[in-house]
Amino acid sequence: MNKKEKKDPVKVYDFTKCQEEVSIGVFVESDLSKTLANYIYQHTTDIESAEFAREIYHKGKIVMDDKTRDIMIKNIGNADMLISQKQALLEILKK
Repeated sequence: MNKKEKKDPVKVYDFTKCQEEVSIGVFVESDLSKTLANYIYQHTTDIESAEFAREIYHKGKIVMDDKTRDIMIKNIGNADMLISQKQALLEILKK
């Protein structure tokens, strides 16, 4: 890599300790890694995304650059899942 090339910054996103609002004003720490991984796996058509889902499933966390994170935020926002799960996952991704 030459001096002019820059790598996109990456960050670890841990989905095992999400603050899920299970009732209005009632929060519990939830492991949503399996929920997210299975959702991605069931709604993808490419191998790379399936492997991405497997990594989240098995490790509970994943390293992503900002571009991938932004795609995840958009997809979760449009996902057919419980609002409490969406909000908790989005909170992790937007930190």
